[in-house]
Amino acid sequence: MKVLPPNPDEPLKGWLKKKHNHKTVMGKQWGKRFVVINSKRGTLAVSKAEKSEATMVLPLCDVSELRTMDDGLVWNDWHDFCFEICAPPQRVQLRADTLHEAEKWIAMIREHVNDWKSDIRLKQKARMSGAPAVVASQFSAEMIKQCNLVDVYDDEESSA
Repeated sequence: MKVLPPNPDEPLKGWLKKKHNHKTVMGKQWGKRFVVINSKRGTLAVSKAEKSEATMVLPLCDVSELRTMDDGLVWNDWHDFCFEICAPPQRVQLRADTLHEAEKWIAMIREHVNDWKSDIRLKQKARMSGAPAVVASQFSAEMIKQCNLVDVYDDEESSA
C-alpha cells in the first residue's frame, strides 16, 4: 500500500456531523459528512463521502460568523461540540466527536478565514480580477469592517 504525504493545500480534513435543514418526527437530524479546508482555493467543502463531489462549498473570505452552538439547555447533548459557520447566504452547523476536535476545527477555520481576509489576499484577488488594487482594497476593507467574526471562546471565558 502506497502512503501519500499530507496535502499542504488541505491542512485539515475529516469526518464531522452536519445538521440537516429538514425536520423529521424526531426533530432535525445529523448526517456524517467529510469536510475539507482547502488553503489554496480558500474554501471549506462538505461532501457525503471522502472521494465524492462537494455538496456545499463555503468561500472562507465570505465567512461572517463562526460560533459555538449553545442553546442553554442543561440536558441537551445535541449541541455538544457543535459550531456554526455563516457565509451569507449559506449557513452550516457542524458537530465534532470531542471538544478537542471541535476546538481544532474552529481554530483552523478561524486561521484560514483571517488569512483569506488579509490585505495580501485582497490584493491578490484584485490583481486576478483585473480591478484596480486601490479600489478592490478599499471595497474589501469596508466589507471586512461590516462582518462580525465572533471569537468563540471569549464569551465563555469572561462568564466563567
